[in-house]
Amino acid sequence: MLANALGYVVERRLLPANPLDQIQWKASQVAETVDRRLVANPAQAGRLLKAVQGQGRRGQHMEAFFGCLYYAPGAAWVREVPAEDHVAAPARHPALHGGL
Repeated sequence: MLANALGYVVERRLLPANPLDQIQWKASQVAETVDRRLVANPAQAGRLLKAVQGQGRRGQHMEAFFGCLYYAPGAAWVREVPAEDHVAAPARHPALHGGL
C-alpha cells in the first residue's frame, strides 16, 4: 500500500521521485521444512480456538479466522492431514440452500 501511495504522489508530481526506489533489500530465506515442535497439534489447536472463542463477540469472529488458518484445505504447511481424514465438501450445504 505504501508503495502504491508513493507512486500516486509521484504521479501527481507532489514528490520528484519515489523514495522507496532508493532502498535496497534482499528477501529473507524461507525454511524448506516445518519444525513440528513449533506447530500446534490438533488437540492444542482445539484448546486454543476454544479459548479465543471465549473472548466475547470478537472472539467468535477470531475463532473462525484462526480456525480457517489451521484447518484450511491445502494448507499442508500448517498441518499435514492424513489421506484417510480427507473429506470432500458437499456440493450443496443444507443451511445455505433452504434445507435442500
